[in-house]
Amino acid sequence: MTEPSSSMEDTKAGGRETAKRYAAFISYSHAADGKLAPAVQEGLGRLAKPWNRRRALNIFRDASGLAVTPDLWNDLRTALDSSAWLVIMASPEAAASEGVGKEILHWLSTRTPDRILLVVTGGTLRWDSRAGDFDREASTAVHPALYGRLRVEPRHVDMSWARDSDRLTLRDSVFRDQVAEIAAPLHGLTKDELDSADIREERRVRRLVRLTIGSLSILLVAALVATVLAVNALGTANRQLKIATARFMADRGALIGDSDPVLSQLLAVAATRVDPLNADGRHGMMAALARPGRGELLGHTGGVMSAQFSPDGRSVVTAGLDGTVRLWDRSSRKQIGSPLTEPAERYTSAAFSPDGGLLVTTSLSGSVRLWDLARRRPLGSPLTGHTGWVYTAAFSHDGRRLVTAGEDGTARLWDVATHRQEGVLVRRGRVISAAFSPDDRLLATVGDAEDEGVIQLWDTRTRRRIGGALKGRNGFVATVAFSPDGRRLATGGNDYATQLWDVTTRREVGTGLAGHGGAVTAVRFSPDGSVLATSSADGLARLWDAASGAQIGTLTGHTGYVTSLAFSPDGRELVTASRDDTARLWDVSVHRQLGAALTGGSGPVGSVSFSPDGRRLATAHADGVARVWEVAATPPRSVALTGHTGAVMVARFSPDGRTLATAGEDGTVRLWDAASREQIGTLSGHEGRTFVLAFGADGKTLFASGGDNVVRQWDVRTGRRTGISMAGHAKEVIHMVPSPDGRTLLTSAAGTTRLWDTGTGRQLGAALRGAEDPFVAVAFSPDGRTLAATDSHNRLVLLDVATRKQVGASMLGHTGPVYAVAFSPDGKTVATAGEDRSVRLWDVETHRQIGRPINGHDGAVQAIAFAPTGRLVATAGVDGTARVWNVSEVVDVLSQTCAVAGRPISPEEWRLYAQDLPYQRVCP
Repeated sequence: MTEPSSSMEDTKAGGRETAKRYAAFISYSHAADGKLAPAVQEGLGRLAKPWNRRRALNIFRDASGLAVTPDLWNDLRTALDSSAWLVIMASPEAAASEGVGKEILHWLSTRTPDRILLVVTGGTLRWDSRAGDFDREASTAVHPALYGRLRVEPRHVDMSWARDSDRLTLRDSVFRDQVAEIAAPLHGLTKDELDSADIREERRVRRLVRLTIGSLSILLVAALVATVLAVNALGTANRQLKIATARFMADRGALIGDSDPVLSQLLAVAATRVDPLNADGRHGMMAALARPGRGELLGHTGGVMSAQFSPDGRSVVTAGLDGTVRLWDRSSRKQIGSPLTEPAERYTSAAFSPDGGLLVTTSLSGSVRLWDLARRRPLGSPLTGHTGWVYTAAFSHDGRRLVTAGEDGTARLWDVATHRQEGVLVRRGRVISAAFSPDDRLLATVGDAEDEGVIQLWDTRTRRRIGGALKGRNGFVATVAFSPDGRRLATGGNDYATQLWDVTTRREVGTGLAGHGGAVTAVRFSPDGSVLATSSADGLARLWDAASGAQIGTLTGHTGYVTSLAFSPDGRELVTASRDDTARLWDVSVHRQLGAALTGGSGPVGSVSFSPDGRRLATAHADGVARVWEVAATPPRSVALTGHTGAVMVARFSPDGRTLATAGEDGTVRLWDAASREQIGTLSGHEGRTFVLAFGADGKTLFASGGDNVVRQWDVRTGRRTGISMAGHAKEVIHMVPSPDGRTLLTSAAGTTRLWDTGTGRQLGAALRGAEDPFVAVAFSPDGRTLAATDSHNRLVLLDVATRKQVGASMLGHTGPVYAVAFSPDGKTVATAGEDRSVRLWDVETHRQIGRPINGHDGAVQAIAFAPTGRLVATAGVDGTARVWNVSEVVDVLSQTCAVAGRPISPEEWRLYAQDLPYQRVCP
């Protein structure tokens, strides 16, 4: 008998509420989502499931819900009529499906469209807010049956990452979070309420465990004869309780990672404290550190319209429509003193003066007010002149002037010392934002006067326009910012994109940065100019590489329109403000590129190698040059090593760091003194190009291979062959890695991977290959016991070297071939990179990805290496750059997590998640 769903009511148009057999009907393309749709169905059935029921929701999916009948459509129609919601797995394949279209049309003929939920599994979905319909050209995932049928933008969840994933279970935090987004409306709950319901069900299960413990305790007293057995059973039950509690804490922490990052961090630590053997706890800590979210600033009771760091970076100011301006301590995230308020004001912005002594606020009443921060009181009378809303205000960089922008079509310049108006810059339409250039000579204003253009530059001395107006793509521009060097201007508006402009030529640079699903509300450059941050009405902030335009991060967590953002003076953090009544702090140094990209020649970069002290990085370039970079230098600084007559394919430091070896298309291996950068030897003898190198563990021998498919061993001191060679591959060797003890050499060619005895040159056993496919890239763990390898299906696998068998599940996440793999120095993390331009980190113990992919390269990534500290990763790409990334979340995990959380878990939080286990502070 089918059990009733917890979401069994639906209101038909003009009808009454009737019970429904199914909570939802899943409409999907079997060819595209035959794997994902069942996983979503299973997840919806299990999330928040009462302990005494088979499933939480009864979900219809035709592959599992129908018997074979003569009239399939009649059965589908009956199921549709018996469902409370229609969940459409939207993709280009579903958009072309006649069956999906028929299901949608039948639903719309009997229901209102507000019970349709879209799950995007491929392609694109874009809503045109002006037309009140999908953008029919840009929305490749939308079935034409939906065009013109929806009054407002429908609920949708983006699961395009999950189509080929192996992580489709509720134990995966990302999958679980998105299943909860789908399940919440089906249950008639908010997502937070559903999370609470899931917590209650978990607690019921753990109460049963505790009852078992109680029963065993009674048994211990009553049955003296079975004392030893009862003690053992009691210990086992207590152990099981701790395991269950730790797992519950880790799962809940992962689920709330975006909404409550601090509690997520504390729960991950708590899971480790409760059960030190719990691998999910350590993974949870690394995942929490890899997330940029660092906490919320809670206190406003209305939308927060602006947020900005103080010049010293120690505090943050926020301004809200609740009529308050609030100051916050950056490190503790606690409010400093009472809010600043004025009668009947609703604030639109607040900004610090360059010396941090003053604050300027603007409001919907048209008032502009200066505040003395030391005394926390208004400074003189309001600055009056605007006749409508004032959207924003900004100090000049020397602190002497102030510009305000308003609904009345003016930008006004004020003398800060005298509070007098210096001039009025007039234009038709609203002036929504204004910004001074770094030298204060120029002022940029933006707005919505399409007939004059929407972006205008002004001379601040003469207060006259400079040239004609620059036109945005859609007649409405809401935000503007200069780059720190003053050479570029960034603007954003209601075309969902950000445009970059050359200030000197007044021309657009590139084609714009697209990715937001709503109007762009704010743009800001990082202090060093390397990163551009944007916020949007879609509830997201995004990070972009300012040089290449590549998106390098997405900040998720706000539940409403993001109104503004600002970088901290040190560039490590970002603050965002939102109409969801909160401001949030983000650590944008997480997975952040360290300095600028390393460029110096033309063509792809073939390899990266850190020196043993981690201070230098060697790179191999297709222009025939190897370069040695000072890792910490700003701007990047390198020395070129010339001598090869063709592309340099690889560069490697010796274990003692004294020698650098390079090899390339000219068939030679060249040795260099790492200190003087002088060439000290040339090794010749390979046929064709030479493009793989590896030093032996003692640094005295060097292995090289090239076009002749043979690996040869060289004596580094004499420059002569040792007489040992390894032949067996039928094609060029493309990867070569010695074991940590130097006794074994691992080589990989197209189709085969082989292990060799370095003392004899003999092959050890048969060639290695995966269960289904040959390996592509390979690496030894630091202890030599485990092998990491990628295969032709883009998977990462771990192998036990002794047994040659796979350890644990395959790890899938890359969407293209994986060309490079490396272990961290402690062996607990694996890094991979490949054709999809991303770098990914994996936890060896749990076989789970750590955080989101690291993006920045504008082409395939073909080499990767950890620094000796494990805190940095270097990558080489076909885009002609090498890049160094901060991955410090995989080192000193426990202490880092506590430091970032900034507080212990509270007794109330402990009781909610650990119940009767004795309270632990978890973090100092």
